[in-house]
Amino acid sequence: LTNSLAAVEIDAPDLTPAIGAAFHRAGIKVQAKVLDAWDKPEWWERTIAAGADWLQTDLPEEVLAHVLWKRVPKRPVQISLHRGANRYAPENTLPAFDKAVRLAADYVEFDVRATMDGDFFLLHDSRLNRTTEGLGPISEATTTAVRKLSAGAKFGQPFARTPVPTMDDFMSAFAGKIGFYFDAKAIP
Repeated sequence: LTNSLAAVEIDAPDLTPAIGAAFHRAGIKVQAKVLDAWDKPEWWERTIAAGADWLQTDLPEEVLAHVLWKRVPKRPVQISLHRGANRYAPENTLPAFDKAVRLAADYVEFDVRATMDGDFFLLHDSRLNRTTEGLGPISEATTTAVRKLSAGAKFGQPFARTPVPTMDDFMSAFAGKIGFYFDAKAIP
């Protein structure tokens, strides 16, 4: 007896192929709840394979990218994300590049500028003003001063403590995970 149910929600760990098939035989759609700790590729794949008709997720863009690239093994075009996934996280920051990896981008474009003492930071503009709470040209700022700036405060509260990454921080975090498109800005 289905009580005219149209759909049920099942937590990701509880959905099995047998349970999915039983609901489908009764004409009931299955929503897999893949939130929080379950909102990641292994759970998306598992619940889709178990017969989920749709997923309840906080990361739809990542689910779509993951499912698409699994079904299209030879990509018709490669994707490069400009300054990382800069619609989801502050541009040229580690969270933006992490999101690009999770979206299965092929490359990330990143901008590098030097401080007055010769260290390299990821920053597009010649001035610190637009993307940090700093002022003036990065070429006139010290490494110590740039390390104290937030690259995310202007983007939103969740990113308020996001630093301006050094090129070394970026390279060690993402080497081998995604292709690099290096845009050198006024580097000697």
